[in-house]
Amino acid sequence: MKTIMSMLFALLVAGCMQAPQADLDGLKAMRDVWQSAFEAKDSAAIAAIYSADGAVLPPNGETVAGRAAIDAFWKEFLASGIGGEIQDTEVYAQGDLGYKVGRYSITDADGAVVDEGKYVEIWREVDDQWQLHRDIFNSNRLLAAEETKKSRVVVTAQVEDSTKWEEGFRTHGELLKSMSQSVSYFAATDDNEIAVYSEPADLEKYMEVLESPDTAEAMESDGVKQDTVKVYVLEKEFVY
Repeated sequence: MKTIMSMLFALLVAGCMQAPQADLDGLKAMRDVWQSAFEAKDSAAIAAIYSADGAVLPPNGETVAGRAAIDAFWKEFLASGIGGEIQDTEVYAQGDLGYKVGRYSITDADGAVVDEGKYVEIWREVDDQWQLHRDIFNSNRLLAAEETKKSRVVVTAQVEDSTKWEEGFRTHGELLKSMSQSVSYFAATDDNEIAVYSEPADLEKYMEVLESPDTAEAMESDGVKQDTVKVYVLEKEFVY
């Protein structure tokens, strides 16, 4: 009898010492809260999801700590017009602590996927509300490998009107993407000279599209003086 009572007492104490049941459903629901704020491009609403001493640990950058800094981080991130989606693949909680593992995709203003990666998040429940405490993510794409595949090309020309040219140039996103690139850098002077710098992943494809009738038509509509077009492939390097 004494042995049985001792066992019952031990079970009772163990039950009292167990952590409170975790709100796993509430933690899972935070994915939709974050996604809605992201799609609304509301950096303040995103920052409010983090704990007061929360931090973002982005790839290739310093730790971003505190809600004010996190707000500024996401505001700059969203200003480029990007979109994206997160998908939790693993969610766990015990007591007032939890974590998530998942994957993300980032799209440009035209909806094209420009990055894919994964994340690990540490969450804390404070006053019955889950807060994101540590946010760590990184890309699946190998930056060094991509850089070695890219060429560097500069195209210069004279145009009829640099303002008109820029307005037209910004409408040719699909044509430029077909040249195996996702971004072009350009400059225009007051005397109507322009320069466009690109890093195509496939130089042969880039040159094929550059010399195509579609590009000739686009240049003509933008007021490019085609007899002034010069193409420079930057193949030489000077390291110092």
